[in-house]
Amino acid sequence: MKPSYLRSIDLNLLPILDALITERSVTKAGLKIFLTQSATSTALRRLRETFSDPILVRQGQAMVPSPKALQISKELRAALSELNDIVGALKKKDGQPQGRTVTISAPEHVHLTLADAVRNLMLNDDPPLYVGMQTFNRKNILQLMERGEADLALGTFDKLAPPFHRQPIYEEEMIVILRKDHPIMAAASEHDRISMADFTSYPHMVVADTDNIEDASISRWLARKAVVRKVGAIVGHISMAVDILRNTDLICLGSVRSLQAIPNGETYLSSLRLPEALGQDRYQVEMIWHDDTDNDPVLDMVRQTLIDFGKTL
Repeated sequence: MKPSYLRSIDLNLLPILDALITERSVTKAGLKIFLTQSATSTALRRLRETFSDPILVRQGQAMVPSPKALQISKELRAALSELNDIVGALKKKDGQPQGRTVTISAPEHVHLTLADAVRNLMLNDDPPLYVGMQTFNRKNILQLMERGEADLALGTFDKLAPPFHRQPIYEEEMIVILRKDHPIMAAASEHDRISMADFTSYPHMVVADTDNIEDASISRWLARKAVVRKVGAIVGHISMAVDILRNTDLICLGSVRSLQAIPNGETYLSSLRLPEALGQDRYQVEMIWHDDTDNDPVLDMVRQTLIDFGKTL
């Protein structure tokens, strides 16, 4: 007879374990399963104690799963999927419509901004709705949507071909994020602007999913302005921003809501407006979708929910 290991652990930790292994980030794992960073960090600590294993280990600037975590990752995902189907079958009432998964792709700070709207969507039970949050990848997002692997994408987009629709969701303001006692703060103008000289002379911290930062919309925008920035560090997600910015003279070109989304960001960091020479510092966060889904009633409901939520920001 096999020993009953399940009695010795909190089963609620297993979906968090799967998210940590998949996302390789406490912040991104929390986004995926709709937990705060602090709650996800607490769960990671409990997982480490339960299994006497680090689960995630630092490798350079990134986090990677431990060998034991990698070893069980496929079996864990398969087991969770099967368990989800069993629970769904038990909860399903006769005649109740099948659940639906909607996949939304967006940058990390957009996911965090829209988290409350997404949570409300998942409370929908007609039909039951699960929202999958996917990390935004500008290189292949249109192909993912054409293949039906992403239902909606949110961010900033250039010209789109006719099969795609677009809708503004909310306005965002670009700012320079830096530590509160940064030398630039003393020299900032009375309008809380950074000078172009400081903007170009101090090294920047860039948040990007890959080290190919030239693919980022901000880099392309600066190139159109003929402005060259010095890149001093590239990080994979915004949860790393506080520790780097508060202990260095690096600055970061971001947005008001990205600063609000950085854990403990408003405690240790401050912001300045962009140099006047850069011109317009506001932009629209848009939602795009493929024509094939234009008349999908579930996606219509999701799109309208996001549009309505954007109006409240």
